[in-house]
Amino acid sequence: MKNITLFLAVSLSFFLFSCGDMNEIQREFEEMEEQVYLGKIDSLKGFQGINSVKLTWYYNADPRIQNTVIYWNLRRDSLVIPVKHTTPGIRKDSVVIEGLSQNSHLFEMRNVNSLGQKSLFSTVTVKAWDLEYYRSKLGARKVSNIGYNFNDLTFKLSTVSEVDGVVYSRLKYKNREGVEVEKIIENNVESLLLSDFAAGEDISIQSLIVPPYFHDSIYTDYEVYKTPYMNFKSSKRKKVLSLADAEGSLFVTTPDRLLQRNPQGQLVAYSLNEAGDQFVQSGILQGDWSEYRCMIYYDPDRIITVHGTTNNLSMHRIQPDRLVHIREFAWRWAHVYFMALNKRLFSTVKNGAMLLWRVDENGKFIPPSPAEKVVARGFNVYPNFISSYQNEGVFSLDETNFLWFYFINAEGEITSSHKMGQSRFTYMLMLDFNGDLLCLDNNGDLWLHPFAPDTSDAYWVFE
Repeated sequence: MKNITLFLAVSLSFFLFSCGDMNEIQREFEEMEEQVYLGKIDSLKGFQGINSVKLTWYYNADPRIQNTVIYWNLRRDSLVIPVKHTTPGIRKDSVVIEGLSQNSHLFEMRNVNSLGQKSLFSTVTVKAWDLEYYRSKLGARKVSNIGYNFNDLTFKLSTVSEVDGVVYSRLKYKNREGVEVEKIIENNVESLLLSDFAAGEDISIQSLIVPPYFHDSIYTDYEVYKTPYMNFKSSKRKKVLSLADAEGSLFVTTPDRLLQRNPQGQLVAYSLNEAGDQFVQSGILQGDWSEYRCMIYYDPDRIITVHGTTNNLSMHRIQPDRLVHIREFAWRWAHVYFMALNKRLFSTVKNGAMLLWRVDENGKFIPPSPAEKVVARGFNVYPNFISSYQNEGVFSLDETNFLWFYFINAEGEITSSHKMGQSRFTYMLMLDFNGDLLCLDNNGDLWLHPFAPDTSDAYWVFE
């Protein structure tokens, strides 16, 4: 009974003490003035820029708002924007803050008035960029293909999507009078023709870009491309061989010889004389080669043959007086043209696709071969031949007698294509012979055209 009485006494004391504290707290709040908040900034957004940012927000309809204060740099910098209530209701406002370093900046904003009333803060973090740093991350539209003839230069441009942010591109070049010309290229323009370009001069292209979440537009650095100069060295052609039996023959060149599979099935070897101005017969290789429809030189001392009936491919080793069969390694390849460079085998098929395989010197496919890889399309426009050149690429004449060159990198990828020149002669075949072009005409004559390795920027004139 005593315990119960003691418990009640303690509980009553605690209750009276708690009630006393609560009354004190209540009186404290009653003595405080009522806190009045202004309407808060709504929908605050930030947009990146070059050493600047853009802030956008909405005001509510609170007529007591007189100014908006923006703080940044740990509130060491601020900006006051007067608010004019010219129209009722919610309205949008914005400001660009400049002179910022490349960094992420925290912005705090609130509304105030002359009575000392304030709104709650709204905050946003936005990145500002240095111009040269950000420009280094951008790229102009690319020139993906260049073609030229005696008067015109044409080039194709890379396509543009909305996510690229390209507004337009700008092209600069010098015309034949030496006057700088500037052209605006809209995004829907995919190719351009210049009829007044100065041969050998640069053309430059840049793009105006508005990156995502940016308020700034930025010009990229100029991408510079060199226009071709006219190279007439190939006009100094020389006849190096005349053949009465050229029709129905196959031809293949090695570093030191021209091999002709004549209509009789013989494999006849020719070498240049000491003066270097005539091919002379240096031998006939053993065997009957009449069954083959194609022969491809495969560096360093191999030849690949394609059987005319079965379309099977075989690897051979070159000997001075014979081709030694190594093995048959592909079957029923009814492809149109075959060529080889950089220890890679290329072929084209009827739909114009160019395919790539890797084959070792013993006629074995190197993984991931023999799974074919399509490296390009559109090669069905060449009616007579497609030939490899050194280890740089492949070339051919189109139906209008223009020479096209396709640069191929060490991985077997076509990096660019160029319309390299034009001939007034009709050639049925062109082969690479130690960097020069060995060309066969309709009369069975073989002509050697000097062809220096500056193929990337020369327009070759065959006349």
